[in-house]
Amino acid sequence: MRNGNETPLTLEEAEKRRKAAIREKQKMERAIRRKALWLSIKTREIFAEAQEEKSVTAPAIVSFDLERAGFAEDDIIEIGAVRMEAGAGTFQKFHALVRPRTKMNRYVEKLTGITGAELAGEKPLPEVLPDFLRFVGNAVVVGHAIGDNDIVQINLALRRYKLPGRRSFLPRFIDTEHVAHRLFDHLQPPVEKFGLSFLLARYGLEMPAKHRAVEDAIASYVLLSRLLMDETLVGNDAASDTWGTRQDMLLAALKEECRLREITEGDEAPP
Repeated sequence: MRNGNETPLTLEEAEKRRKAAIREKQKMERAIRRKALWLSIKTREIFAEAQEEKSVTAPAIVSFDLERAGFAEDDIIEIGAVRMEAGAGTFQKFHALVRPRTKMNRYVEKLTGITGAELAGEKPLPEVLPDFLRFVGNAVVVGHAIGDNDIVQINLALRRYKLPGRRSFLPRFIDTEHVAHRLFDHLQPPVEKFGLSFLLARYGLEMPAKHRAVEDAIASYVLLSRLLMDETLVGNDAASDTWGTRQDMLLAALKEECRLREITEGDEAPP
């Protein structure tokens, strides 16, 4: 009930309130849909529980990463991935730049070095996603924070564009951020940063300065190999052949590809 002393709303003010209420409702609806999507993705995670076996059986592993324009979750501007067949010592690479559907965020341009002008002539996401999904195939996917972000973002894009025969992207996956939390959360003093560059630094490796999808995808796989060889996580068991010392040549090639270098004394800590 309106207080008699209140000034009546003008038509302009009433319209602003109406539009604000609509935006808030839409925001809540998006959050609900995202939560439901995240829950369906979560069931596909490997190493989600501490009691799981420490070996992985998969025909192939694809480590991937996305970069976004910055304003919308499904506005992907770069996809980078590497595919390793089980037992092989080589890898295949996938890389695509994507024309954004919204405006580029200046922070993203500074972080990645990718500009809107550079992307203007690239294919839009609906033309790129099918190629990436074929590249992944039935592989287990790996990435840093992909369970909470990258896989969600691809599914949001699939829902937007309704590509024929591509309703969802629900691969079995390993999230290196989650594995790191399982490994380090009990440590004292506590580990406070779980970014990809910071975790690699714990194993004596430094990433290139720019955030780019292929480099981050490779770095995520290298990090996983270190995490799964860590005795605190795997105990006295030998690591799975998929991840273990039999892939020394592959890991060396991957580190060279993404310019990971050994940290030397005197280097500054990563952000």
